[in-house]
Amino acid sequence: MSVDRDELPVCVVVAAFNRADTVGRALKSVAAQAPRRPAEVIVVDDASTDATADEARHHGARVVRHRVNRGPSAARNSGIEATAQPWIAPLDADDEWLPDHLERLWSARGEHVLVAGSCVWVDEHETVTRLEGTPGSCSELVESPADLLFPENHLPASGVMLRRDVVQRAGGYDEGLRLAEDLDLWVRMLEHGSAVVLPSVVSIYHIHGGQATQDTAAMRAAHEALARRYASRPWSSAALLERVRVVAAWDALREEQRAGRWGTAVAKLLVLLTHPRRAAALVALLKRRRRLRSRAARAAASVVGTAT
Repeated sequence: MSVDRDELPVCVVVAAFNRADTVGRALKSVAAQAPRRPAEVIVVDDASTDATADEARHHGARVVRHRVNRGPSAARNSGIEATAQPWIAPLDADDEWLPDHLERLWSARGEHVLVAGSCVWVDEHETVTRLEGTPGSCSELVESPADLLFPENHLPASGVMLRRDVVQRAGGYDEGLRLAEDLDLWVRMLEHGSAVVLPSVVSIYHIHGGQATQDTAAMRAAHEALARRYASRPWSSAALLERVRVVAAWDALREEQRAGRWGTAVAKLLVLLTHPRRAAALVALLKRRRRLRSRAARAAASVVGTAT
């Protein structure tokens, strides 16, 4: 395959359903990649009823259209099947990249099957509410799928670059999943090689109503379901599943606390603290989240306003 020296052999795959209002912002952030742009940009219009496809074409993307709505996993798979580029960079239609996103990931790819950067979550007021990625200042090597199941997934859905051949070998996105489908693919890809997560913030996740990630109870259930799904794998264990459940229990406890149900929250906390392994897992989770909060505060001033 011949690739222009000013292009990276990467296909950007944007899955979009009724995102005429945001897909332009996403594609502008792709066009702003420097010093090199991706060789191909594909928007998979998942049977939108608005002007998503027209907006995508206006910004120079190749459009693949589904005649019926099949969900984000099927849309991403269609985009991956439609390209011959050796690397895939997924981008959700309501997110955006910083200008050095692709260059940073490309430079770090090495022999890894996937590479990721860190991501900030931004609300409608342009306030950074969370950082997703590695909590430290150095790149983090991920060699086992277990590292993504506990303490939590730290590979942002729009902040990764994937080896296309390994995506295909792993079976692609599971089209039967509507939640945590990205994590499910990362787990299967890591059975074929390693990943690296960079501390650099390279993408922005825009929070808005209707996102699956806002249903925290459903996301917890999906995460635990994945842990059970792969419980028989050599890299998994009963102890790992227990640690995953500790994370879910802590997040549920925090929701009880925020709702003012202190009695229920205290009872849940005692259950966690009176079991040594659960208490140790909780300590590890809280340490990681505290470090992420610190990094998010530092990233806020430097990131917001630098995107397109």
